[in-house]
Amino acid sequence: MLLPPDIRDIIPTDHVCYVISDVVEGLNLSSVEKSYANDAGGSSAYSPLAIIKILFYGYSHGIRSSRLLEKKCSEDLIFRYLSGNQSFDHSTISLFRKIHLLDLEQLFAQIVVLCAKMDMVNFSDISIDGSVFKASASKKNTFNQEEIAKWQKKMKDILQEAEEVDKEEDKKYGKGNRGYDQLPARLADPKTRKKEIQRLMEKMKKLKQAKETIKEKQKKVKNETALIKKGSNHNNHNIIDPDANLMKLKNTKAVKPSYNGQIATSNQIIAAYDITKEAIDEPSLFTMIEKTQNNTKKQVKTIKADCGYWSKENMRQLETVNATREANREIPIDAYIPDRRKSYEEKGKRDNTLPKNHRLYFTYNKTTNEFTDKEGYIYKLKITNRNKQGKIISQRYFKETNKKDTAKDNPKDKSIKKKRTLAKQICVDWELEGYKTKMRSKLNTKEGKAKYIERMYDVEPVFGNIKHNQKMTEFLCRGKTMVKIEFGLIAIAHNFTKLANWIKDDNNRKQFDNLMKSRAST
Repeated sequence: MLLPPDIRDIIPTDHVCYVISDVVEGLNLSSVEKSYANDAGGSSAYSPLAIIKILFYGYSHGIRSSRLLEKKCSEDLIFRYLSGNQSFDHSTISLFRKIHLLDLEQLFAQIVVLCAKMDMVNFSDISIDGSVFKASASKKNTFNQEEIAKWQKKMKDILQEAEEVDKEEDKKYGKGNRGYDQLPARLADPKTRKKEIQRLMEKMKKLKQAKETIKEKQKKVKNETALIKKGSNHNNHNIIDPDANLMKLKNTKAVKPSYNGQIATSNQIIAAYDITKEAIDEPSLFTMIEKTQNNTKKQVKTIKADCGYWSKENMRQLETVNATREANREIPIDAYIPDRRKSYEEKGKRDNTLPKNHRLYFTYNKTTNEFTDKEGYIYKLKITNRNKQGKIISQRYFKETNKKDTAKDNPKDKSIKKKRTLAKQICVDWELEGYKTKMRSKLNTKEGKAKYIERMYDVEPVFGNIKHNQKMTEFLCRGKTMVKIEFGLIAIAHNFTKLANWIKDDNNRKQFDNLMKSRAST
């Protein structure tokens, strides 16, 4: 006998496939089963359990292609065990992923709750981060308005040229008769010419749609300059994957159509995930907090995130959320998020490498509402900027100078030249300054430093595992909906790997077995 009667006899007892099989069989798959309804009859469908198992296992080992999964189901013993000794066609796997996993987040949430029941994590304390993943689209298919106009003109000229050749041939040889004069290669054969015209017409249609999409994006832009600074792509559109935007990849520094994958983790277990079309992380902060709370059914009490999530708007919203929680006698969110200039300014001040006119070298007198620079010059309030509601946005303080302090009046005084290098005015956003000062004070304490460092060995290794071990650096699917499903499968696969390693301990294994038995009985 070449093979044992039971495949499990040659699979190691602590293999991750057993964990995946046991957990999937205990999941509530009602959302998947609803999409299986077939009132029109037809052949019986494959069991969703088997396909979900091979998808989860495949993604945990960097196997995402439906054709590779089909091959593994025929050749790999682990896949044959998980599939129940069935071989799935790649189109079946692809269609299942596309149609039946639209509610994948429900399955993900069940796995997250299982990890919590195993005492693997404390989901009230989370770390949040984002990473850019390349989309399944080429940069050459991303156009802006100027490029679209250029291509439209070029294609109109080609179509016009083809039409003129047709008219000239009809006139010279008669309609229906073919001539044999030498023509350009792409227009010589009437059949090829028709295909070329059809191809160009299709491209023109896509470019027109892209142009309309760009206009819709620009309608939503109120402050174009601010959005450009923040990395918005309201002037670009990709005709292959319309949801993908141009973003800078971390390792290569190349700018390519990409998506921003967001995760919230606790003890390297992914509690929530999301996909955004924005290159910046800032808008995702409260989305990830809300998703974590929805998945875990627990309030988030502590968050750690890098400076990409810092903004005045986020700090203001955090203040509002905490005020509401305190009013309801709930624990407020303790946030550890440095501002973007913290590291640079603190290091520069410590090493004395900041510019002489830097804001940190100015002293503020609260009594007189004046600033004093290093040279002793006084800056007085001249301009106050307010919003429509009358609230102060920022204030400008201008340097008070005497006539003798100008180089024109005292050309021999060499010290004046140095004095003039200092700022002539400074602009202060008091609300932002308050948030920065408060956060920096907390982060610079011994407890604050220790807490913020936690994110470095919590969330960052997760992206390392996803990109290196699971070989996930580029999406295979297109469109935000499908990309989110693919990213969800990656997140589930990661959690399964952590769960399998966790239950290698005998005590944890007993706890897991008891949980599986209780779920099976219910």
